[in-house]
Amino acid sequence: MFNYIRADLYRILHKRSNLVYWIVLAALFVIIAVLSATSYQGNLTELTVIYYELAGSGLLVAGMLLVCPQFYYAVYLDELSNKNFIRIFSSGLRKSEYILAKIMVSVIYMLTVFVFLTIIYMLTFLIIMLFNHGVPFLSFAQITQLLAVVGYLMLFTLAFSALTNVISLKLQNSNISLSLFFITSLGLASSLVGLVNRLPLINRIDLDPYLLSTNMDTLLARLTETMSIAGKSGNSSKGGFAAAFSISQGIGTINAKPFIIIGSYLIVSTLLSFLVLQHSDIKEN
Repeated sequence: MFNYIRADLYRILHKRSNLVYWIVLAALFVIIAVLSATSYQGNLTELTVIYYELAGSGLLVAGMLLVCPQFYYAVYLDELSNKNFIRIFSSGLRKSEYILAKIMVSVIYMLTVFVFLTIIYMLTFLIIMLFNHGVPFLSFAQITQLLAVVGYLMLFTLAFSALTNVISLKLQNSNISLSLFFITSLGLASSLVGLVNRLPLINRIDLDPYLLSTNMDTLLARLTETMSIAGKSGNSSKGGFAAAFSISQGIGTINAKPFIIIGSYLIVSTLLSFLVLQHSDIKEN
């Protein structure tokens, strides 16, 4: 299994299209950030707040549309589109090992990409400092909040990848699978469940609190609130630590229910993926 993990990571990290994808996104971010900084005419001490909001909000919004789907496609679907799926198991890899290996590859790949994006983020901030003859660094609260955004996107990707993969392993079609990822992750499937839930007899049971999208939205709403607190923290260490305390209090008000439900989806989806794969014939695509 570990040989497959190494080989899969090598495949993903050395594929030219993946490298181009992240380089283009990083370049766009650098261009937008630098242009925003050079055209800014206000107080330079507020520039870090603008940069923080540009990066944090941009990552959060674009993450669910551009970042997370790429993770899912690169890890799970690229082998299907390149007709390599059948070769995986002909090499002796067991189907149970495949499921576990993909989860490990997903985590390692996401961490690698986010480290790359962090380096770009820091270099861009350095460029902005040079353009403006030195700018106060981001506050502790702002850095903490950006790490929370990264954690949310990782959880978002793992949860919806596991859920989508239950059907994807049966269909073994990359285009349909990617469409299903968008449908589930953007909440379209939850909206359909909500409409069905309004039917007579069924409407007696409120399914909404137990849907994956609902619980991810709960975490997203709280994350957005704490981002606003961090954005107003300024650049002084006192204000930063005070905001960090407020953020920790805000996060602390989230009960364990969303995490329990999301974790349950991860566990159940992984087990179902294993059962589906065990009883499916591997197609040559």
